[in-house]
Amino acid sequence: VTKSFGERLLYEDLNIDVPPGAIVGIIGPNGAGKTTLFRMITEQEQPDNGALTVGSTVELAYV
Repeated sequence: VTKSFGERLLYEDLNIDVPPGAIVGIIGPNGAGKTTLFRMITEQEQPDNGALTVGSTVELAYV
């Protein structure tokens, strides 16, 4: 997955495989792209390049 805003590149060739049953947390400084990643996972935003596949048994939660 690749995602940028104007000249600002957030992700380039991002590839994440999460095994079944895993619990994943996303942390980082302000402006790192955490919310953008979550919006792409929930299909509220589209990547510039590539595709996201979320399994049918995945449960998403956020605080």
